[in-house]
Amino acid sequence: MTSQATLDLGVSITTFNSERTIRRLLESVRPIARAIAVVDSGSTDATIEICREFGIEPVHRVFDNHEHNKAAANRLAESCAWILMMDSDESIDGVLADSICRVLARDDSHTDGFFVVRKLWMDNRWLHYFGYPDRVLRLVRRGHWRMDGLSPHEALVVDGATAVLGGTCRHDSYRDFADARARTARYAEISAQSIVARGRAGGGVIDLVVRPVAALAKHALLQRGILDGLLGWRLSVLAAQGTFRKHLRVRQLRKASTRSSANT
Repeated sequence: MTSQATLDLGVSITTFNSERTIRRLLESVRPIARAIAVVDSGSTDATIEICREFGIEPVHRVFDNHEHNKAAANRLAESCAWILMMDSDESIDGVLADSICRVLARDDSHTDGFFVVRKLWMDNRWLHYFGYPDRVLRLVRRGHWRMDGLSPHEALVVDGATAVLGGTCRHDSYRDFADARARTARYAEISAQSIVARGRAGGGVIDLVVRPVAALAKHALLQRGILDGLLGWRLSVLAAQGTFRKHLRVRQLRKASTRSSANT
């Protein structure tokens, strides 16, 4: 961890081979953070060295799931009154930094959490429509947060009042389209396993037929992803394929479990 005498703000970050984006993130939060906590899951690239350049010594934690790693990083940042939980492929712009400074200086006791608006950056340009606006809870009051949701998309949750911060959280999610395709397949598998493990609904005929079409319509038409050009269309189709793959895998896992139970 590293400390700076600024706002009573602790930034929590989880990393794994994050050298592509971690420097931008640290540069964006360092001016407003009193403490920065990094939990790393065994990076073999330059992630650790980059963190050390900023005076941060990452804490190693063997990865079991995103929820536990993020919670561990949040607990390390709880030396501060407020926690800004960031993914390693995110960074904040100046307007968002100013918004955070203002709400922390005001310290409204009636608000326990603040959403930021993420915007996807890919192929050296903004995607103004696909996946936008993506509001995610990122700034929370110490002791008023918890993690919830299905892996790999566990989310930060507060039970009290929330508000939305001004500014933009840049999301450098994908290195390129090949990375997007590989990650979509990986996340579909993780999501399917989580759905089955928790006994959630999924894998039915409607899930396989209707949900992928709905995903395509949402991203390409409702969010107007097609206005981002060919890349927006390809990502919209990929989202639909990921939805289909997830529910197909749920169906396969449940059939395999049923056959296994019948044979015992």
